[in-house]
Amino acid sequence: MLGASRDCADFGDSTAVSRFNNTTFIFEFKVVKDKPTGQAIAQIETNNYAQKYIQDGWKIFGVGVEFSKSQRQVVMLEARELV
Repeated sequence: MLGASRDCADFGDSTAVSRFNNTTFIFEFKVVKDKPTGQAIAQIETNNYAQKYIQDGWKIFGVGVEFSKSQRQVVMLEARELV
C-alpha cells in the first residue's frame, strides 16, 4: 500500500503523513531561527499524532525536520519509532 496525505496543521495535526509497506511515517516540519531545537519531533510525541494511525501489524515512525531560516538548510532530521 502506498499513499500520502496532508493533515491540516491549523488543527494541531501533523504536517504530512505517508503510508508504505505496512509502515506509517508522520512528518512535522518546523522553521527555526538558527540552530535545531528538537521541537518538530517533540510535537509529534507530545500531541500523540500516532494515535489516529494505529493499525494491527503496522509500524509508525515520527520524523521531525527543522529548517534554519538563517542558514537556509535542514539543520535537524530526526526519526523515532512511535508504535
